[in-house]
Amino acid sequence: MAMTYGNVYVAKVAMGAGDMHTVKAFLEAEAYDGPSLIIAYSHCIAHGYDLSFGMESSEGWRLSSGYWPLMRYNPELTAQGKNPFQLRFAPAQHIVQRLRL
Repeated sequence: MAMTYGNVYVAKVAMGAGDMHTVKAFLEAEAYDGPSLIIAYSHCIAHGYDLSFGMESSEGWRLSSGYWPLMRYNPELTAQGKNPFQLRFAPAQHIVQRLRL
């Protein structure tokens, strides 16, 4: 919803999934001259799995299934003639392979 305003930096990140994406999102949000919103997934014991595998869980099925897609919306890219919305997702064949397992 915040992206619809057109002047808010928005990013969706996950601990353990796309470390460079996470770092870039925080740097862009800090540099943006306006409101910034970062929505971050972090594993938790309440999710019902062993926390020693938490980082692998974020990189695994959450990202590859599309449950928690990583994205960035940077309004400053519009002024440069670029698409402000950037989505990171797993290739379709990777998702199909995981569903067969």
